[in-house]
Amino acid sequence: MSSDGQLVASNPTAEGGQCSTVVETSGAKKRFRTCDYGVTGITPDGAVAIGVPTYGEGCSNIVTALDARTAAVIRQWSGCFHGTVAEDDNHLLLAAVVSGGQMAPATKAAVVRCAIDTGACERATQVMTAKSFELTS
Repeated sequence: MSSDGQLVASNPTAEGGQCSTVVETSGAKKRFRTCDYGVTGITPDGAVAIGVPTYGEGCSNIVTALDARTAAVIRQWSGCFHGTVAEDDNHLLLAAVVSGGQMAPATKAAVVRCAIDTGACERATQVMTAKSFELTS
């Protein structure tokens, strides 16, 4: 849901539903439906939806910034990510695996801040064991 409550995204279900829909809460107008991404969040201004692959478990190998009106791809980042939230209207925070994997206790990870407009990323935290942090929206 966007921070102003104007947009909400349905997520794929464990029972096999692989598509996400972004809907305006006032009037329930559908913005878009995508089966290419699971929409996991929306920027505070409601302009960008955060999409991750709908297949598999564990880390997402791609995080995608989607236009929240049309589902057009704005930007993509590749890696091993275990969580993504919007920091503000133009930045995403991604929990990125540095070494190891599947968030085992010895896995090393860091939070990375990525700009939606340029695609540039920077490390926002020190590298730490994966069990030391969790991103929440």
